[in-house]
Amino acid sequence: MFAVVDVETTGGYADKHRVIEVGIAISDGERIVERYNQLINPERSIPRHITQLTNIRPEDVQDAPTFKEVASQIYDLLQGNVFVAHNVNFDYSFIKRELDEAGYTWQAKKLCTVKLTRAIVPGLKRYSLGNLAEHFDIVNPSPHRALADAETAADILHRLFEIDKDAIDRTLNQRNGVSQLPMNLDPEVFHNLPETPGVYYMKDEAGNNLYIGKAINIKQRISQHFTGTSGSKRRQRWIREIFNIETVETGSEALALLHEDHEIRHYWPPYNAAQKHPVAKWGVVSYKDRKDTYRFAVQRAEKRVDVLAHFYSYTSAQQYLAEAVKEYKLDPRLSGLGWEGDVSREDHQSNAAKWLSEVSSESISAVLIYPGPTHNEIGFVHIEEGRYAGIGTALKGATTEDMLEKKWHAHESPTAQQILGSLLRSEDVDIQSI
Repeated sequence: MFAVVDVETTGGYADKHRVIEVGIAISDGERIVERYNQLINPERSIPRHITQLTNIRPEDVQDAPTFKEVASQIYDLLQGNVFVAHNVNFDYSFIKRELDEAGYTWQAKKLCTVKLTRAIVPGLKRYSLGNLAEHFDIVNPSPHRALADAETAADILHRLFEIDKDAIDRTLNQRNGVSQLPMNLDPEVFHNLPETPGVYYMKDEAGNNLYIGKAINIKQRISQHFTGTSGSKRRQRWIREIFNIETVETGSEALALLHEDHEIRHYWPPYNAAQKHPVAKWGVVSYKDRKDTYRFAVQRAEKRVDVLAHFYSYTSAQQYLAEAVKEYKLDPRLSGLGWEGDVSREDHQSNAAKWLSEVSSESISAVLIYPGPTHNEIGFVHIEEGRYAGIGTALKGATTEDMLEKKWHAHESPTAQQILGSLLRSEDVDIQSI
């Protein structure tokens, strides 16, 4: 079954705007079998240009229910059906955001009538809803109103089924990865994967972890695993052994990176190789020579944690050191760099001490704040005297003490410290000192 959906909204972005009307036409592929239409109180003003476009005025929604109040009805209509819309990602993003806000976990297969029509009926000048309605001789009684637009999109879907049903079936399978899924994995497990940051666990028939990975978009990343072209015996054996996939949503890539490192080191899955055989990393180190002069250098730091900053490449480490030399007016000759400088020894010593004081590992105790897995939560990374000390999630507004009681785990590893260093160098990190 197909849930053909149209929403009218206060603007064009789901993270900033709200739904003001929902229209749903449930279709079996040949005809509409159920309809749903509801004005929604967005709990905010409706811009004038939206009223001009939709004819929905603020007074029309003043006494309407909020989305949360009708979320259960909408969820029930959508659950288990293919989500169809004209420019599907727009409508899907709004419905997904509103259901999340209402406390409903929901994912669905998606089908876009714009892309479908381009594939099945190529060569049209425009593929807007109005132009396609005209092309197929479909009458839309109320353009830019949710149910009328949803019914029009449903009628377009029906015409496309009449023209090339096989093409639609192929599109559904390809777009949702069905044709490439492991033979022992239930397709519904894949279709229900979240499209959010987190960590995923590929498991064998007995529930043991075969592979653990992280992703900004879990479903998209797992799909990439299954659509690869490698025919190696190792990969084919791995694919055959996958019976289930479990996930932990983290809300941010930062927490996903650190949680992945912990889980791999805890379980050591047979198909994870990176942490078992780590590639040599680089670090910026400081020391004093026989004249008690500060010196700096880039050195191998694979198993060292007593460095100023960790890096994944020698070039990045050298660039970091060069920027510090310029910013703090250090002597490049005493920093392992290949150019002359005019900084006196006294100034170099004073400036080096200042820089070391600012980056001293013993001076940093804080939590780094990130988005949480739900809109009511935050994620955090705990730093204790410059060392990685754990991650977790907590409700928004929680005190630092409450946050630290919610820590998932803490572990010590060169990879975790390298990740922490990268996070601290990020320009948009939110640091709360302890």
